[in-house]
Amino acid sequence: MIEMEFRSNISNSSGSCGDANRGEGVCRCPSNYKPHNLTDEEAKVFRRRYRHYLTTYHDSRHRGKIHLHHDMLSKIHKYKEQDRKMVKENMMRIWRLMTWPTPTEVLLEVDVDIAVENYITHLHNVDNAVREEGRAAIRSIANGFFTLLDKDKDGVIALKTWMSHYSVMSGMELETCQRTFSHIDVSGIGFLCKNDVVDAVLGFFCRPSPNYYNYVFGPIADSNRP
Repeated sequence: MIEMEFRSNISNSSGSCGDANRGEGVCRCPSNYKPHNLTDEEAKVFRRRYRHYLTTYHDSRHRGKIHLHHDMLSKIHKYKEQDRKMVKENMMRIWRLMTWPTPTEVLLEVDVDIAVENYITHLHNVDNAVREEGRAAIRSIANGFFTLLDKDKDGVIALKTWMSHYSVMSGMELETCQRTFSHIDVSGIGFLCKNDVVDAVLGFFCRPSPNYYNYVFGPIADSNRP
């Protein structure tokens, strides 16, 4: 697989995708979005995958929910020095913003740790201090989301089932998960979506799909499963 450096310029972008044109919510993603520093061949691959990603992500069941179009940040393999500084500042800002109460029972603690660890290891050129800050910030977000889901027992059950068996779920089970998640109110965490660093994490929790999970985080070896 081509290793590409993805970086979002969402704050400077304009335009919309098909769903916005059909009145299914406003998309902040520019039609010509592409990451920087790609060769022509890499750009072709990226655009093809990105178009497929937008097509599969947009779903009428999710309209009005969070639109995350830059989950590819989890695929970052290299950071320049100024980007490392940006990551550190963003992570610290997120951490300060997090005011979620810690759930009495943190669901799927091991799974969350594995997912976070897998995500963080993509940033292998980021120094250890930034990694630790990132790990704490993302974990805090995950815990907050579980607290939010705790108000919806069906959502908790769906999440637990999916995360435990994401690689062997039948189509019907996956469909059940998606229907369950489609009505969970996540508006309370919408402010986090303005930060590119957490897009992939929130996208992961808001879009239960085995393929999406693998695309964002990469496959997790069975030996690492609880």
